[in-house]
Amino acid sequence: MEAVAALTEVVRDVARTEILPRARRVRGEHKSDGSLFSEADTAAQAALIPRLRRLRDCPVIGEEMTGDAQRAAWGDGTGAAWCVDPIDGTTNFLQGIPYYAVSVALLERGRPVLGVVHNPATGETFHAVAGGGAFHDGERIVGRPAPRELARAVASLEHAVPDTESAMCPPKFEHVSNVRKVVAELMSLPSKRTVCTGSVWFAVAGNWW
Repeated sequence: MEAVAALTEVVRDVARTEILPRARRVRGEHKSDGSLFSEADTAAQAALIPRLRRLRDCPVIGEEMTGDAQRAAWGDGTGAAWCVDPIDGTTNFLQGIPYYAVSVALLERGRPVLGVVHNPATGETFHAVAGGGAFHDGERIVGRPAPRELARAVASLEHAVPDTESAMCPPKFEHVSNVRKVVAELMSLPSKRTVCTGSVWFAVAGNWW
């Protein structure tokens, strides 16, 4: 567990020194794909890269990198690589909503083997090791059994604010027990127990427990 402890220390320290001091002090900007980023995102990523490479000397794929830089770092996807989202939930961060996280995963042969997700606003930390389960502040996360009937399921839905209330519940969800309307990813942080990060990162996400 030394690797987990070392990675957790790095992530928490960068959150403390690069992200929290900028909370409610920076403005958002839009990238070419329309997504938000801020000075805090780029500063945190810049601080993480050299420290992660000291833990494991392999390429770092960061969300705030250009697509060309990400592809160059990823290579053929058969080696090891760090995968970083310096602020997962930038919209929340910019709006002062305390649900965002620093997300870091180590990939080997395209699969996540180690990850840490830390919420700077609440101090919560999630970590996972492939085959070893997932943990929240050191306590093992125990998954609940999936409901056998769709009518007993609770769905989480996230997309842009619609013009009408009916648009919030597409037909595919009409038989679900309850649809939680997620505003600005307000309740999304617990899902980050999958310990993963954006673009390439969404494709990397897996079930750790």
